[in-house]
Amino acid sequence: MESAEAAGARKVFLVAEPMAAAIGVGLDVLGSGASMIVDIGGGTTDIAIINYGGIVIDNTLRIAGDEMNEAIIRHLKNVYHLRIGEKTAEEIKIEYGIVSDKDGQTTFCVKGIDHQQGLPRQLELSTAFFDEAFSDILDAIVNAIISALDQLPPELAGDIIDCGIILTGGGALLRGLDDYIREKVNIPVSTPDNALFCVAEGTKLILESFYKLKNVLLH
Repeated sequence: MESAEAAGARKVFLVAEPMAAAIGVGLDVLGSGASMIVDIGGGTTDIAIINYGGIVIDNTLRIAGDEMNEAIIRHLKNVYHLRIGEKTAEEIKIEYGIVSDKDGQTTFCVKGIDHQQGLPRQLELSTAFFDEAFSDILDAIVNAIISALDQLPPELAGDIIDCGIILTGGGALLRGLDDYIREKVNIPVSTPDNALFCVAEGTKLILESFYKLKNVLLH
């Protein structure tokens, strides 16, 4: 808030990231129906259950997209003795990343430096690589979701069962993640088309309808 004021803002308001994401997705956050948002950003995964314009449950996990990149780097080094950089790991995740590839036949090439010989090397891998590399991360995210559901007031359970879980943020774009979580928690899971930008779009909507949505802001 001090930084924003120092930059010239006359008034500064804060909004929880999952709340902005829910508004950006188009949910009626002020209504009586409860919604569950899992916002997988770069540094954190924010899990929130929203009802009547407030956040009923808010769990934050310091595991998200950046940790996935680090897991790719770590797994390649430890198992395949191949060293790559963060940029390459991000590109691999975006282009080839998938959870529980049913076919398991898709392959891709990784280029890096052989960790033992110090020479350039190319490696061909199956997409099953991501199940191995992301195993601990996926378990942590699913366990955090289960923990949030365990705290759910019984009167809101029906809404979550009916509406399901909505994945937002860049990490939600990992192919197969929604199906993976759905199988683990037995609740519908969906990823909106604007998952990457819904937090920014939600913030814009708050500014455009400030007096209608001001109660969702943090005080």
